[in-house]
Amino acid sequence: MLTITISLFHTACVMSVLAYFLTRTKFYSTMLENKQNNKRTILLILLFGTFTLYGAFNAIPFNGGLVSLRPTGPIIGGFLGGPWVGLGVGLIGGADRYIQGGTSMASAVSATVLAGLFAGLYTKWRKKGRLVGVAEAAYFTVIYEIFAAGLTFLAVPEFKMALAIEQSIRLPLVVGNSLAVASFIFITTNLIAEKKNQEIKERIESELNVARSIQMSMIPKIFPAFPNIQEVDIHAFLLPAKEVGGDLYDFFFIDEEHFCFVIGDVSGKGVPASLFMAVTKTLIQAKAGKGISSEDILFNTNNDLCRANDETMFVTVFCGILNIHTGHVVYSNGGHNPPYVYKSDGSLQAIPCHPGIALGIMDDFPYQQEELTLNKGDAIVLYTDGVTEAVSFESGMFTTDRLEQAIRKVPSDVPKAIVNHIVQDVEEFSTGVAQFDDITVLVLTYKGVEEVTSTCSKAG
Repeated sequence: MLTITISLFHTACVMSVLAYFLTRTKFYSTMLENKQNNKRTILLILLFGTFTLYGAFNAIPFNGGLVSLRPTGPIIGGFLGGPWVGLGVGLIGGADRYIQGGTSMASAVSATVLAGLFAGLYTKWRKKGRLVGVAEAAYFTVIYEIFAAGLTFLAVPEFKMALAIEQSIRLPLVVGNSLAVASFIFITTNLIAEKKNQEIKERIESELNVARSIQMSMIPKIFPAFPNIQEVDIHAFLLPAKEVGGDLYDFFFIDEEHFCFVIGDVSGKGVPASLFMAVTKTLIQAKAGKGISSEDILFNTNNDLCRANDETMFVTVFCGILNIHTGHVVYSNGGHNPPYVYKSDGSLQAIPCHPGIALGIMDDFPYQQEELTLNKGDAIVLYTDGVTEAVSFESGMFTTDRLEQAIRKVPSDVPKAIVNHIVQDVEEFSTGVAQFDDITVLVLTYKGVEEVTSTCSKAG
């Protein structure tokens, strides 16, 4: 019995390996996907017929009979293809067994044919569209082997001979066939699960791509943004770390002379951050109006974001309003990185800001408005922390020092070039490291003609 068990176990293992490679083929996947038709039925019969013949090829002669894993093919065929496939595969295996002859030929032929038919009927009886489970397949095979043992006692004339045969071969057959069938079902189940997961992944990726397109369509991307407005030039860039992100920028005219510009960074990443970003951007535009200060824009937006904010998300925001006729800027900061003023003479300084707190954390928080005045050619450089916190394997974070170096590479009156240099330097710095955070840069250059001394002070 030990020799038979080892031999059958070896065959079962080989069949499992063959099953793995078979299930990886496009042909097998196509067969599983196609609806029942005559062509598919014939192809499955031939496929699993070949499988059952392999099990028969490794048969072990014993007491005038043959011990093999021939029934594995019909059972699997019945499980995957239904009664007709199971019966067809069983007939192939039964015909092969009939040719071999022997004392137990009649019972073996009957058992092989009925194995496929019963497996197919069992599958049809179960809930449609659901493959048998691994344990279920193993239990079915064990029951089938008990049934086959009963056929042996019916077909073999002498009870003692039948008993001797069964005592020597049935347990190895139970182990071998159960292992082979369960392995095949396990591999097929994993294949189906992989395909479903792949389909889900592709659907999610498709939906995220749509979401990305929608999100990116919400921010201004056409530059020059206002070709007919000579007093101001602006350029911006946003690169989400994932398909969608939480950074935002926006700019728009409140009236003919007041130009509002905003940058923000939502806590977290992905879809939740992108939705919060969209809400924030929409609210800021809704709250901005003629005569409305930057502090009121943040105050009112913050209160709306705090309502029903069950996910406790927040967004840092810097909001400025430029008078394009005078260069006068009023601004308020909601926990964001202080922007830079890049002057036409090449000097660079961080804008002094009252830090405030991020929007969405505490309602009725009083934001503070401050002011500065730009000379002709001066620029304001706004960014999110995805720039300064970009990481390199060798040098740690990008830092504000490298940001300042990137800004100074080009004159202040070319906002597009400033943005491009910053983004290029960040990308070169972090080469080989996956982007961790959204990267956003916005540069506004004042093109007005009035020569005014640039000042920074707290608004009264």
